[in-house]
Amino acid sequence: MDSKALEEFLTASDLHVVVDSRSVEPGSIFVALPGARTDGHLYVDEAFKQGAKLAVVERPGRYSGPVLMVENTRDFLLAAGRKKLRLGSPFVIAITGSNGKTTTKELISRFLEASGKRAFKTRANYNTDVGVPLSILNQYRGEEIAVLEFGVSQPGDMDKLCSVTEPDIGIVLRVGSAHVGNFPSKEALLEEKLSLLQKARRSLMHASLKKYVEQTDVTFGPGGDVELMEREWKGYATAFKVRIFDSVVQAEVPAVWHGGMLENLTAAIAVVRMMGLNPDLQVLETFSFPPRRFQLRRFGGISVVDDTYNSSVESVEVAVECLRAISDGRLYAVVGVILEQGWNSQRTHARLGKLLQEAFDGVLVYGLPTDSDVHELAENAGHKLLGVFDSGETLVKRLLEIVRSKDLVYFKASRGVKLDEVVDLFMAELMRS
Repeated sequence: MDSKALEEFLTASDLHVVVDSRSVEPGSIFVALPGARTDGHLYVDEAFKQGAKLAVVERPGRYSGPVLMVENTRDFLLAAGRKKLRLGSPFVIAITGSNGKTTTKELISRFLEASGKRAFKTRANYNTDVGVPLSILNQYRGEEIAVLEFGVSQPGDMDKLCSVTEPDIGIVLRVGSAHVGNFPSKEALLEEKLSLLQKARRSLMHASLKKYVEQTDVTFGPGGDVELMEREWKGYATAFKVRIFDSVVQAEVPAVWHGGMLENLTAAIAVVRMMGLNPDLQVLETFSFPPRRFQLRRFGGISVVDDTYNSSVESVEVAVECLRAISDGRLYAVVGVILEQGWNSQRTHARLGKLLQEAFDGVLVYGLPTDSDVHELAENAGHKLLGVFDSGETLVKRLLEIVRSKDLVYFKASRGVKLDEVVDLFMAELMRS
């Protein structure tokens, strides 16, 4: 495909690029990606049956429709995303870190839109070397600002993501233990994420990371240029005070935000100020967090917090302070394992179990009793352990037997555990009772 043809391809108003044949619609372009579990080349003909007009492949074959042969389909996807973004020449903000990337992205986008700016943001949690270019190809429409979420789960991921664009502002949130098992050490994980700052024209990072870098433009968090000074929970509302360089602002939002969420807010405020804009805090009154991020619901007198989007020990730690503040009764935790911990897995689950024992009145573990991580978690929950359950229905039945009015139940696990299905089942039962 020559340069002119590629530009016409990228600027087509009906462009729809997919990597899953099940997502093909009439007129889609299917990119066949080889992978560890399966190979997209096996589904090229299926994509044509579903109506794909073109398949991008890296291996020859007797395909039933027109194909574009490239050397590497993943590299093609990254290059196509880069080309389309460059055609619009947006101001690019890139965000990485262990927790809070999606929330920070959504907050920045909301502030920018309130300031009259046209902002593109990567879709949902599309933050990988596949998800980022797919979002750009399918949703970018020439907006003046692009807010991109960069997820790092393997060595070399940051280089791939930054090959799509050179960020104007790079943001590094807190770096914890998420995905640490895919790296040789915690230091290697930290170095991978911090490399974003070297590739960006300007940098914003959590103040706790200053000791690891020689220079940064702006910091947020405790001791940073923008920091949370006070917070208070009042039923369903959260009041807070933030220092923004030399000024102090205070606000109240009609929802429960834990300390980590408020810290993500300080990052969003900082980057908007770096762009010479004043964030309008009134937009927070109608801001909704992405699904399953510390979502509080009440059923009669029982409170349920769905925090099942993903998990790390650090995210549980930051949630505990808020849970204690908003609960008038007993605290129960329904938890599953934290995935992608590798060599650090035993230590992670021992640490999590001890935290749960200290913070909660009862702990229910969801998973196979024979799983070593489940065993480590349950063992360290000590006398607070109320059981290990490999059935969601059995766990919910036990939970309904013990909870009463004013109790709060907190659900937390890595996304792959599918604890979201259990919390949905529990809430359905509460609605019926």
